[in-house]
This record gives sequence, C-alpha cells and structure tokens, in this order.
Amino acid sequence: MLKIQALEEKKRHYEQVLRRELDGLDDEFSTLKFLSQELQVRAQNLRGRKAA
Repeated sequence: MLKIQALEEKKRHYEQVLRRELDGLDDEFSTLKFLSQELQVRAQNLRGRKAA
C-alpha cells in the first residue's frame, strides 16, 4: 500500500512539473506570437513606404 501511495505522490509531482513547464511554454508562445504580429505590421509599413 505504501508503494502505491509513493508512486501516486511521484505522479502528482511530475504532473505539477509538467504543468509548470507547459504554462511557461504557453507564455513564451504568446510572446512570440505578439512579436511576430509586430514584425508583420512593421514589414507592411516598410512596404507601404517603399511603394509611395
């Protein structure tokens, strides 16, 4: 019985670690998405200036 409890505790620990990692990756992805959109806007502005 103790072995099962120990394994369940280990599982919970790893799930928490993975959850934190995924949250961090979500934050990084959101940042990259924002930066990508900003670069797209800048590129469009540059193209507009060159065309004018």
